[in-house]
Amino acid sequence: MKRFLSLSFLNSITVYLVVIAGILLSGLQFFYNRSLWGDEAMLAINFVERDFVGLLEPLSFSQTAPLLYLWIEELFSLLIPNSEMGLRIFPLICFWGCIYYFFKINKLVFKNLGLVVTSMSLLVFNFFLIYYSSEVKQYMVDVFFSCFFIYQLVNKNINFDKKILLLFISGAISLLITNIAPILLFTTTIYICVDKSINSKNIRKLFWVSVGWALVLLCYYLLFVSKIKAQDFLINYWTNKEPAFMPLNPFSAEFWNFMYAKYIMLFYYLFRFGKIAAISFQILMILGIYRLFKTKNWQLLVIIFIPLIVHLLLSALKIYPFHIRFCLYLIPGFILLIVKGVELLHEMISHRFERFNFPLPLIPFLALMLFLNFKLNGFPLVKQEYKKTLKYVTNKIKPNDKVFIFQESEVIFRYYKLTGNVTIPDSHFIYGKYFKDESIDSQFKKITGPVWLLITGVEEENQVEVNNYFLQHSYILTEEYAPVGATVKYYTPIIKR
Repeated sequence: MKRFLSLSFLNSITVYLVVIAGILLSGLQFFYNRSLWGDEAMLAINFVERDFVGLLEPLSFSQTAPLLYLWIEELFSLLIPNSEMGLRIFPLICFWGCIYYFFKINKLVFKNLGLVVTSMSLLVFNFFLIYYSSEVKQYMVDVFFSCFFIYQLVNKNINFDKKILLLFISGAISLLITNIAPILLFTTTIYICVDKSINSKNIRKLFWVSVGWALVLLCYYLLFVSKIKAQDFLINYWTNKEPAFMPLNPFSAEFWNFMYAKYIMLFYYLFRFGKIAAISFQILMILGIYRLFKTKNWQLLVIIFIPLIVHLLLSALKIYPFHIRFCLYLIPGFILLIVKGVELLHEMISHRFERFNFPLPLIPFLALMLFLNFKLNGFPLVKQEYKKTLKYVTNKIKPNDKVFIFQESEVIFRYYKLTGNVTIPDSHFIYGKYFKDESIDSQFKKITGPVWLLITGVEEENQVEVNNYFLQHSYILTEEYAPVGATVKYYTPIIKR
């Protein structure tokens, strides 16, 4: 009986409960099968309309993604055709892989199982990781390879020759499947170089492995990346609409405004547990940095900060945007830093209070984290429930009704039409333009009777303009349905007697 009440046993049970919670949460998110939103739909259409060879050509809608990721998604789209779930299987597998490797990392980095519980909780209850575990984009692959390479580096229980061979193969694969591979491989090289246990002979082996990576990257660039025609559009988008390129002049106001915005992004939004948690995490990170310097743990500092620095420099050169979804792979390193701060605090407290230990103080903390995640973000996590809107219109539409679709949401509609989710005859549809391209009066002149307006993706102020137009033209809002992020409005003309 004492064994089952022992601290080590309770810690072990708590760790595995946290891991199971992460698997269950991501599984529930996956099986909820939320609708695609605009950005996902623009990529998903390429899998519906193309085969493996077709994906070698520049993608539609200015989309970009690593070639091997595209092919894996195409494979799953064939195995489970016309299904969002088919396209989301690979990101889910990658998230479960993150949990597996991060658990192994924590067992190597932290001797106290209570710290492992803390670290794993910060991973599995993270809003963005749960959400992107069911997103038809490549960002969860980034996090998986980040965890994979961190584990390979901190694992000292493998022969160097085997490790370097594994790193070469996995590094070559990563270059074809994740855009952050050059950052991870550069970090890997620096890490091995600062490892005092590595001799000059092994450094030479690392040099030739790095040459091999460079050749793979060069071939991949010449055969695939150089053909992408969306660079100008993407540079303009990430420069003006969502600034994600660091200004080069450190003495300019733009530089410091950018750095402040990214500071807020990293420390307030990347973990998304609220302001108090964000401030607490920053304090713990400072303590974690102090602990790593105090213990001269240069390798862990390399793992955490080299990717951050390299990514910022790449953004300054307009090669890779520094935006929140491109930075998800930094989360595992930041968590290790936070928990290093917790480790320092725990040691300080346990010296004074010998009976203070994990996991009992953690249980309220974990419950609070789970509550904050669901309270602040809701669950399941959704963006645009367009599929529900289409189903609602399908069940309600009358023979003389029209369905007006703004171009802001046309790409989502097109995906669902291609995959057989739209059963309304084509004769009912009127296709509009973007608000910025054509006036309301010009767009609505084709409408002469009852109409369903699908206005997903339309800005709120523009929706007000739409409503005012119909009221001014003797229409009345008869019905409205608005699930999360998607809205449909039914306007009917006023019958004059």
